[in-house]
Amino acid sequence: MIKIVNEKKWSHILMDKNRQWILTFLSRVDPVEYDVSLYLTNEEIKEIKKEPSSLNMLLSNAKNNPDLYKERQIIPPVWP
Repeated sequence: MIKIVNEKKWSHILMDKNRQWILTFLSRVDPVEYDVSLYLTNEEIKEIKKEPSSLNMLLSNAKNNPDLYKERQIIPPVWP
C-alpha cells in the first residue's frame, strides 16, 4: 500500500510504501526532463518529519548532485 506523504504537482511526490519512503521528482538536463525516484534514509525521514521544509533542500541536493544519490536510485521511477 502506498501513502502520499507530500506532493507538489510538476515537482515531486513523497510516498510511504510499506514503511519505506520514496521520493520521486522531475529533473532536467538541458531540454530533457525526466523522473527520478530515490529511497530515503532513516535520517532523511526523521529530518523531514521534524522539519518538513528540509524536503526542499533534499530535492535541491538530489537535482544538483545526482551522483551522491545514485546508489539509492530506483529504476524505473515509482509513481502511485
